[in-house]
Amino acid sequence: MMLFTLSTTRRALSTTSFSSASYCIDMVKKADHASYLTGLLLPAAAKPSYFALAAFNCETSNMKSVTSDNSAGELRMHWWRERLGEIYDSPNGLDDTYLTSPILAELQPAIKNHGLTRRFLEQIVDARQRDLAITAHPDLTSLETYIQNTQVPLLKLGLECVDVRDDNADHVASHLAMSTGLANFIRAIPFLADAKIVAIPGDMLTKHRIRSNALLQPSSNPDERLRDDEAVKAAVFDLAVVGNEHAHHAREMFEKSPCPPEAKSVFVRGVEQAMFYKKLEEVGFDVRHAMIKEVGLNSLPVQMAKHRYFANCPF
Repeated sequence: MMLFTLSTTRRALSTTSFSSASYCIDMVKKADHASYLTGLLLPAAAKPSYFALAAFNCETSNMKSVTSDNSAGELRMHWWRERLGEIYDSPNGLDDTYLTSPILAELQPAIKNHGLTRRFLEQIVDARQRDLAITAHPDLTSLETYIQNTQVPLLKLGLECVDVRDDNADHVASHLAMSTGLANFIRAIPFLADAKIVAIPGDMLTKHRIRSNALLQPSSNPDERLRDDEAVKAAVFDLAVVGNEHAHHAREMFEKSPCPPEAKSVFVRGVEQAMFYKKLEEVGFDVRHAMIKEVGLNSLPVQMAKHRYFANCPF
């Protein structure tokens, strides 16, 4: 059943003519594969809105990497804030000229059809805008605040796409999103290092005595390089511990406090993060070797479908 569900959904999506909907789906598939797989497992009525929301997230989160200076990113974030204001404030919604944007063309009906909370969307834009000026977080608190203002409202909006507005589900979402956000951050560390950015929060660099250049230019001295590697692994371990604690709280809340059944389809997004933390531990917290590459019954699509349809806890 689970393989049939995924394969038939993919076929239906692939045969759809190019449109704003297919643009959003393709964007999410390339930029956030776990969210793409989650979207495939959602009820049919929720899929267009969920993919519009996920594409909006990909678009705004990518702004920092595609702009060479803060001013361009600032202008783009201002543009998004204005468009959201028009969707919510104007009786007729957006002017037709803006609906040539595939994401806006899908996001506007998503907002109208599900009553998506304006505060959550604006919270994401505001946090992305503030992040444009931050090269690296000075401490873990700063990183957690950023995740709190981006991933948490995003997951709560995902719940609204399946028409879930529930305090218990929101509490689960808060912890699950923090865990997912930290996993995403850890996974990005080596890629940011390749771009000459030291992403590990400043307080952890100090705590583990990590040389500022350790990630950017490994030492030619074998002993020093080994010390650097172990120090970075220790910092990754600390981040993973915090992420796993949030995941544990999310599972505990889900099992003890009843959530609407529809929430389960959104919470399967957490399967990917759980698999990543497990892999990270298996490779001794060496993040460059922690990619999920399992195939067959241990692959991410199968595990997500299994948790969606057969497991008591969806993550």
